[in-house]
Amino acid sequence: ICIVAVVVQVQGISRNIKKVKIFAGHLAQGDLTIEKLEERKQDELGEMSRSLNEMFTSNQKVIGDISQYSQKINTSSTDLSNATEELMKQFEKIESYMAEVNEAMMSSSAATEEVTASVEEVNSAMVILASETVQNSETALEIKERAPSMPPVVPSDFSLCSGVSG
Repeated sequence: ICIVAVVVQVQGISRNIKKVKIFAGHLAQGDLTIEKLEERKQDELGEMSRSLNEMFTSNQKVIGDISQYSQKINTSSTDLSNATEELMKQFEKIESYMAEVNEAMMSSSAATEEVTASVEEVNSAMVILASETVQNSETALEIKERAPSMPPVVPSDFSLCSGVSG
């Protein structure tokens, strides 16, 4: 009877050790889908089962936290990607506006150069006109000064006026 009792007890211990071994193997492979060990006994196997269950629960919590933070990082990454795309669109608009401003400035610069050239032409013509005006004025003064000393010019041939009756 004693031998039978010892054999039954050894078989029970062996089964529990086998369950603990299988459970520990699953944990080592990262399998968190297994069921916790039963913690009925107060012996060393019971304590080992409790420790393995605590490790299992802790691993599940860590994996859950990692999954939750991973989702937050994924959401933040998506938001950052969307913000980056929006910034790129804004930069493209700014680049387009800058090109338009540059084109307008170049056009304005060309028009300014044309106006400057026209003003220079007008100034040159004004200088020539002023010079000719001064010269003509001097010539008119000379004629005016010589006019009193000149005899009146009367045409000797009145044939030009013959058709005029008087």
